[in-house]
Amino acid sequence: MRFGTITTNYYASIDIKQAGITIKKLDLGSGRGGKPYTVRLAAGDYWIETLAMNDDTLIELSGPVRLFVKNLKMVGGSFINSKGVNQRGDIGKLLLVTYDSLSMGDKATISGLVYQQEGGGKDAFIMGSSSYIHGRVSSPSIAVGKHSVIDSSGYSCGGSEKQVDHYELHYGAQTLTCEVANVQLKACANDECSTLFDLGANVTLSPTQGWSSNPVVMGSSGSAALNLQRYQAGAIPLSIVTATPSAPLRCFKDGVLDANCTISFVDAALRFNVPTFYAGASGVTSIRAIKSNDSGATKVCVPLLTGNQTLQFASTKVVSEATSAVPTVNSTAIAPSGDVKVEFNSDGVGQLTVEYPDAGVLRLDATFQKSDATGTLRLTGSDTFAVLPSSILLRSKDQPACSGTNDTSYMANCGVYSKAGAEFTLQAQALNQLGDLTPGFGATNLAVQWARLAPLTGVNGTVSPALLSISKGVSSTIAKWDEVGVLKAGITDFVPYPGYQDETPQLKVPLRWSAPIGRFVPWDYSLSGGFITPACNAFTYMSQPFASGFVLTARNLQQGTTKNYQGAFAKGVAEMVAANALDGVARDKRITLSPSLSWASGIASVNQQSPFGLNTRFDRAASPEAPFASLSFGIKVDDKDGSNTRLATPNMNAAVAGACAGASCDAVRLGTQKLLYGRLLAGTEAGVASAPLAIPQRMQYYEAGNWLLNKEDQCTQLSLANQGFTFINPSQTFDAATRELNLGAGRKIKLGLGSSAPGGDAALAKDGEILFHFAKPDISVRIPYKVDLAKQPSQPLWLSDPTSANDGNLQGEAIFGSSRGNDRIIYRREVMQ
Repeated sequence: MRFGTITTNYYASIDIKQAGITIKKLDLGSGRGGKPYTVRLAAGDYWIETLAMNDDTLIELSGPVRLFVKNLKMVGGSFINSKGVNQRGDIGKLLLVTYDSLSMGDKATISGLVYQQEGGGKDAFIMGSSSYIHGRVSSPSIAVGKHSVIDSSGYSCGGSEKQVDHYELHYGAQTLTCEVANVQLKACANDECSTLFDLGANVTLSPTQGWSSNPVVMGSSGSAALNLQRYQAGAIPLSIVTATPSAPLRCFKDGVLDANCTISFVDAALRFNVPTFYAGASGVTSIRAIKSNDSGATKVCVPLLTGNQTLQFASTKVVSEATSAVPTVNSTAIAPSGDVKVEFNSDGVGQLTVEYPDAGVLRLDATFQKSDATGTLRLTGSDTFAVLPSSILLRSKDQPACSGTNDTSYMANCGVYSKAGAEFTLQAQALNQLGDLTPGFGATNLAVQWARLAPLTGVNGTVSPALLSISKGVSSTIAKWDEVGVLKAGITDFVPYPGYQDETPQLKVPLRWSAPIGRFVPWDYSLSGGFITPACNAFTYMSQPFASGFVLTARNLQQGTTKNYQGAFAKGVAEMVAANALDGVARDKRITLSPSLSWASGIASVNQQSPFGLNTRFDRAASPEAPFASLSFGIKVDDKDGSNTRLATPNMNAAVAGACAGASCDAVRLGTQKLLYGRLLAGTEAGVASAPLAIPQRMQYYEAGNWLLNKEDQCTQLSLANQGFTFINPSQTFDAATRELNLGAGRKIKLGLGSSAPGGDAALAKDGEILFHFAKPDISVRIPYKVDLAKQPSQPLWLSDPTSANDGNLQGEAIFGSSRGNDRIIYRREVMQ
């Protein structure tokens, strides 16, 4: 049989029951969700061109397997013939041959004999860090990572490590001589017989005659169904004459250990077989009163009772937790015994309806006794049967109601239940069909199946437990999930009391999903990469935008990133705080521009790539104020979820004077800078008409009641373009393209900005000044002008002066006269002739 591409997703599993299959690509997606395997292979050979196993996937072998793979890649905790990380399986079950490449990731585990052919390249066989092989390896070369192990101690060349622990015979309490006894033989690989020896066993039984098959050859199934015929009443001892491999024998009569190992044949009996049924329901079966009559060389079964009869029934709990529950037979309570009326038809067949509200394994013993003048007739019969819970209900303790199918409208707005990575209590109840508890039920290592309900697109994360046990019908187990969202859980369908069920297939307790479990939110937020970049070297003007940045990570308790914290599930917002010299005065309200968050896979990254955006602004007051020489900025995070998720390791509180400590801290400091209350002072200067004139444009800051030159300003830019400078006299017009100012009458002068004449169309401040250059006009003229901050390149409105009437600080004038005189002449008088 040939297949193209076979892909499994989370919780999916494939049980391949026929070998000899060729697969082009087998891609096993992450996660089993508590299931025992992702793929199970029957004994035989398989050819796979590409086998990709992602995290938490497992290939289980139900018999000896030869696996031929061209390229095998195992990512993370993926397992072949192994139950978990560094757990040895039956090495003799697996022969793995790879041709091109075999790559094992962290925690990947293989149990078997591994052959890497020479056709691969230099790095064809790679064992990543902490990967494991139990068995033997043959390869031209192999790269073994740190902490990786090849352990051959569990394998010897003599064959498989698996041996027969013991053999088991299972049979009923008694068999009529007119019928055959049904006997099952098992070769058990462990003490509990949960694993059968599947490498073939040969057993010769005693008595040697009367068997449907003897000696018995058991193949890969590890068991055999046999019949035993006896025509004489009596107890027949059973034993093993020879066995290969050799191992002791255990016998079970009606599912109960029989130390005598004897099977009883009788000439007359009551025969009934109660089927397996669910607690709270009923099992209906027939009962026959039969005797053996000779019919030549054989015996035949004939009816013994007809009509209404009274039988005595007694009940015994074979497997059960302590419980007061009582079974009923034909509506009669058997506590622990009772008389039951049964109507037998002409064929000697009656009907029994057995009910039991609890779970467990019960034995019913039936007796009929009648005496008359001819003697006493006594008939007995028994049956052991299983009653199963109808379902296992899981729920999270104290779970608030949470339902819906749409992330935004429903589950993303469910109440907060727990935090990612924190422990919560998972409760289990074994229930009957009426929804009542079955305290008689107990089980261990039940597989828990988990499924993410929301967010619809996200990761599954790691959830535990994978197994739980139930006692007296209930359990409380510590659980945790390291992600954000909403889950559901259920117990994978399983067969309780398999040794007491004789149906095929055996009855299972079906999977029942829990109500939604959640919502889970992050454990905390971690801030990294925080910075403040002043707008101009070491300072920023108040109301001037500057750059800030940081990375926020939503984390679980184990400090891993909660990747599902995005979309409707990511509610956290950043709030910027500020305090000067940690004086205890919060100045948060003056921050009118601050970063916003965009969450993706649990991370909100702000301004982490150059050039940095100007995303923060600290507004200035209405009136000039002294510098904030050491203004610290920090970030708080509001989870918008009832403050369940807080910022990790905060080190600042703007409302606390001095350094905060412990719980008093609520923000992480990004940095500190100097904030100045600034203004631009447009200059007024006078000069002679025959010489150029340079007028300083001064950047000032306010301190102690005075406006001072800000020599630290090397950043402010002024431009003549875009009407950044306007000329108040309407007769004077400026052409920005030529930088010429028309003074009228065809007279024009060149203007420019810069540290030296003639300047250009724009300039940066140098030591707090920019010179405005006017070429010589050769006439006396006054040129009033104004700096329009709104039309400057960076629109530096933070350099306006609210105390200056009509923006007087932004208005200046160039004054040209016929002569400015000689600096050495103290007094001049004009003489008229």
